[in-house]
Amino acid sequence: MPYTYTARDLLTEPPYHYMFSPFEGARLLSDYVAARESARNRYGSAVPGTARADATEALPAIGAGPVATQSLLSQLVDAVRVGRGADVRDWVDVFARKFEVGKRLRRSYGADLQPVDRTPLGRNAYAQLAFLVASVMRDARDLRLLNALLKLNDLVLSAPELDDEAAALITPAIDRELALVRELATRLNVSTAEVAAC
Repeated sequence: MPYTYTARDLLTEPPYHYMFSPFEGARLLSDYVAARESARNRYGSAVPGTARADATEALPAIGAGPVATQSLLSQLVDAVRVGRGADVRDWVDVFARKFEVGKRLRRSYGADLQPVDRTPLGRNAYAQLAFLVASVMRDARDLRLLNALLKLNDLVLSAPELDDEAAALITPAIDRELALVRELATRLNVSTAEVAAC
């Protein structure tokens, strides 16, 4: 059976809000692991991008002025790729909250972090955010970010096909997500074959 949360394109169709989801038991875990493993096998050979030459430039302060979301996400990804992961955490928290609330990222936000241009971004922006969330998470106790990562990966992987940029970003996000789910299951003493497969 297909994994429920990637069975339809979550970017082109109305977003799934995950509220009061029906209990599906071990089958959901089995479908989830199979879907993530399939995606990892499908996109795992994508070549990771490299950081731009100016990746060491200072990141804008939150609230200092308007931001172009796609450009800032690219800058944050570059910062992570050159080893500045700790520098991006606050921005990742902001964008994860924006995604959690509306299930969409907007083209630009003002200094007050309210949308200026409400045009939704394309799939690669969500792949970037998934990569960033996976990069800044310390462990599975950060349930808010783990929840965001699961939903971001669902949205990205609900596409019929990913381009090379999205594939290169989503593969490490999948690997980190599966590791965190396994860690959480161990911490909660959940022992099923489905979780062991993570």
